[in-house]
Amino acid sequence: MAQAQFKRIVGFGASTIYGYGDSAGGFLERIKRWHQSQGDRNFVYNLGIFGDTLTGMAERFSKEVPQRKPNLIIVYAGYNEIRRVSSPDQEMLVALDQQMAKLRQILKSAKAICETLVINGFPFDQTKTTPFVNTDSYYLLADAELYCQQVIETAKVENCLSIDLFSAWSKLDYQRLLYQDGLHANDLGHQNMFELAQAKIVQ
Repeated sequence: MAQAQFKRIVGFGASTIYGYGDSAGGFLERIKRWHQSQGDRNFVYNLGIFGDTLTGMAERFSKEVPQRKPNLIIVYAGYNEIRRVSSPDQEMLVALDQQMAKLRQILKSAKAICETLVINGFPFDQTKTTPFVNTDSYYLLADAELYCQQVIETAKVENCLSIDLFSAWSKLDYQRLLYQDGLHANDLGHQNMFELAQAKIVQ
């Protein structure tokens, strides 16, 4: 396997960056094990916080990312602001245009440091997210698809690398890639994300 062109990698985002749902620690942990095994100067930093939002990410970026002196920043925000509270008929927690404004803020800050890879979300099992287990939050696939399209469009405008995970998984039997809660990825899902990200990293 070809080696990565980047020595220091930061993963920045919410629960999927954190590695929730994967017994191996998540796709970023898989990147870490692969990448750091290739050289003692290779480092991968996990800056994922379960439940974080684009708003929260924008607020903590400058405090957490520049200090790691990355050569590559992987941004995966997740769906925490597209949820609808109490009813599927309510508005999203944060309007899409406001979410994209926060994403642009993050990407501009990231690109000022180094190359940036943006990964959007993946399709989920709506039968398990309306409402999501033990919550009053509703996650709708139609919202997710629109959000994911805008994430990729924003990444292109900001001249970032990107992986359209939503489109890629939509062509697969993605149910087998989902964790038991229907919203997060399982071991197979994280392995798939690892392979897609790895292909970008070694380009």
